[in-house]
Amino acid sequence: MCVASGEISVEEEYVVSGDVNFRVGSIVFNGVVEVRGDVLDDFSVHATKGLRVSGNIGNCRIESGGDISFCGMDGQGKGTIACGGNITAQFIHDCTIECAGDIFVEVELHNCTVRTLGRIIVNKGAIAGGTYAALGGVEAKKIGSLASVRTKLTVGVDYHDAEELERLMEELALNHKQSGEAGTLQEIEELRQKRATLTDRIMALRSKVDERSNPKVNVKGTLYDNTLLVVGMQNEEVRDPHDGPLSASENTIDGGLRYLSLTSLDVKAADIEKAFILEYQKR
Repeated sequence: MCVASGEISVEEEYVVSGDVNFRVGSIVFNGVVEVRGDVLDDFSVHATKGLRVSGNIGNCRIESGGDISFCGMDGQGKGTIACGGNITAQFIHDCTIECAGDIFVEVELHNCTVRTLGRIIVNKGAIAGGTYAALGGVEAKKIGSLASVRTKLTVGVDYHDAEELERLMEELALNHKQSGEAGTLQEIEELRQKRATLTDRIMALRSKVDERSNPKVNVKGTLYDNTLLVVGMQNEEVRDPHDGPLSASENTIDGGLRYLSLTSLDVKAADIEKAFILEYQKR
């Protein structure tokens, strides 16, 4: 509520002139929130239509149905971001992030757990440590680190589907174990029927097509060892550093990954692979 010149109005933007601290408290606002300072540890901000923070964010819960932008965030292993739009930041450390759009980071993503239905793009620096799942692909100057920090990238798969697939595979493994221990024909038949249902659901997930999918990893500088790349249906452990610029995509002909000259994430891995398949068929 605002009062100006004797008139009362309802604004869709809430501006905090300084820090979000004990004076301000945590914020829940049905609109856009602008913070012209920092968001200090242990405070939360929920803004339905968007959030802009001029400064840094600490160990906080940040949530918005729209875009979120801030300078940097050090979540200390507990900070979380839930975003219904795009995220733009200079750096993000030790956070858990769930995002419906793209994630643009200028300098560094370090030791985070990130799941997004868009792309992850780090312009000048590295993605190092943690796990990252991006339906639309990943691009960074460096992936991993000289210290061989464990880093996992999963691209081209909806993280909801990936989590469901992992759960179904665990159920299938348990089913096989139980089948070997079954004592009656009825138990064996019930387990067989359940196994058939699980297999059908697994095949349906694996054959699912999403127009937003781009199973592709772009590296402008160096791809370091001890990095696990899950690209489409292929898993590959990077054991030796690769110098870029390069694009890594799925090799559906021979298995494994292709390491090619760098192309934009706007170029779909599926289109690149189609060209290789056509060339292979001409031989």
